[in-house]
Parts: sequence; structure tokens; C-alpha cells
Amino acid sequence: MRPRFHLSPNIPGGVARKGDGGQRPPRRPGSGRHPPRARACALALLSALAACSSYVPPAAVTPDGHADLSQCGRGIETAVGPLLAAADLIAPIAETAARLNDDAILDGINLVHAPGAVARIEAALAPGDILLIARHNTVFGRITPGYLTHGLFALGSEAQLRALGLWDDAALAPWHGRIAAGARIIDAAGTGPVDLRSVASVAAEGLAIFRPRDTSAATRRARLRAALAMQGLPFDYRFDAATPEAVFCTEYLDHIMPDMGLPRDPLTGREVILPDRIAQAAFEGDLPLDLVLFLYADSDGLHDGSPALLRATIAANWPGAPAAGASADPP
Repeated sequence: MRPRFHLSPNIPGGVARKGDGGQRPPRRPGSGRHPPRARACALALLSALAACSSYVPPAAVTPDGHADLSQCGRGIETAVGPLLAAADLIAPIAETAARLNDDAILDGINLVHAPGAVARIEAALAPGDILLIARHNTVFGRITPGYLTHGLFALGSEAQLRALGLWDDAALAPWHGRIAAGARIIDAAGTGPVDLRSVASVAAEGLAIFRPRDTSAATRRARLRAALAMQGLPFDYRFDAATPEAVFCTEYLDHIMPDMGLPRDPLTGREVILPDRIAQAAFEGDLPLDLVLFLYADSDGLHDGSPALLRATIAANWPGAPAAGASADPP
């Protein structure tokens, strides 16, 4: 089925999305808008790639708290290697493609548009949490193997930061206005440099919140300082975790919490950090992270998901995984 695109008028840089907690950062020099023909060609290419992809949604999966995750990350060289090689060649228009991706929602499904979804997510979030989201409602998400395709860092609200004694930290002072305006999370996305954003501005059809077990004020303070120190870093369109001068989403998380040791996988001469592998390590006890919320959306609306459903959905979206619905374990 050919994906339907709903293009937002907010593609140009410097225009804030609704509820974004402030304006988008300006474009970097040399990253201006490309001619309409180039934009149309990029959109057509992304659409074709998305139409060829396969994806198993949570609704098609039977919850299984013991689902085999051993295939997680396997086959990524074959699935993603050629795309990364192509991305290296088209780096000059990578940001344009990313902005098109961020503003083109497939089939109109976005869980933050469901009534009460933003409030539920914000209520569940705590400073220092990791958000791993499924963006199969965007083209890049659709062509990325696995279920969870993007990672973000939770900064928290003013009230939460005050309660933890972190609001008056000097590192937070420049961002008080953005946080008061609704920014709750920090995102390293291809649409621009690392920046704060609101929960309402996130395009996702699945979202999982993982909480580090070390929630001491000292650890949270150190991680918040590290997260804010990297504001403005450019996005790493090569997806190489060994190049700290530019970062992609999960590489950013790794820099914030290096003590965690997020799992890295070799891929076409670089190291990548897959969101699904982070969830896998948490489920298997290899990372001190606990799942606190899993929500997903489809044409029937917003749904609560169990840890067993998230685990089974991740397993079902990797090559060699058991067929969807093959397990009959209760949620």
C-alpha cells in the first residue's frame, strides 16, 4: 500500500512547531532550502523505500514475556548498510530529507494526537529518563529495521526539577524559558542540531519510557549537565558513534550516560547504537533500566502496552524472529 503523506507547513527552518517550547534552531550555514524539484525527488525516493519495507505492529503480535530477542540487531548490515552508504553520498541534502521525513506522517497516525496522550506521557516522565520511540509513521522509521527507531532524553518539567533541587543549577539557567514554555525532552534528530522540544512535537506511533535505576540527585545532575552541554551539536548523518563532534540520537544518550555502556554494533565501518538493542539489554538484565510506560497508536486509537507486548513486538520485527502471534503467553 502506498503511504499517504500529510505535509506540515512547518518545514522551513526557524518556524516553531505547535507546543515546541520555543523556536526551531536556525539552520547551519550551507544548509538552506533546496529547490522544489530536489525536495520532490527526495520525497519520492523516501516514499518508494517505505513502500518496500515490512513492519509488524504491536496489534499483530501476541504478548510474550519470554520472546526470543537473540535475533535483535542481526542482519542489519544487509538491511541498512546500502542505505548508509547512499547517505554518505547525499550528505549535502541530508537535512532537507530529514525535515521532509519529520513533516510527512504516514497514514496520519501519531500517538501524541490521541486525547490525553501527551498528559499521560508527561506525567510518566522523570528527569533522566530515556524515551525510545517507534517512528514507523515516518519514512525513515519505516525503512529502519526493528521496532524502536529513535531515542530521546527526558529533561523534565520545572516542577520536577525544582523538587529534585536541580532547577537552580547553573547549567539549566539558560533554558528556564524554554522549559517553562513546554520543552520536556532533548532530541538529537536529523532536522537540525541537538535541541529541546516538547512531548507534543514528537512524531511517533509507539513510545517506551525506560528509567535508569540510579535516580540519585547527583547522577541526575551529572546527566542533565552532560545533556545540556551538547546543545547545538550537529546531527551525525553518518551514524558513527565514534565521532563525538556530531551525534545521532542514541549516540547522544551514550554520551550523557557513558557509565551505562549502551550496546554498540559494527556496521559498514562504523559503530551504531540501535534503540531495540537498548531495550533488549534492559529486558535481559544487561542494562540497569526499567520500563515504566509503553503506549502505541493505530487506526483504532491509543493503547496501553505491557512489557511482554513490547518485548514480543521487538522480536517480531527482526529477521529470523518467530512469526507474529506464534507465542501464546499471557501479557
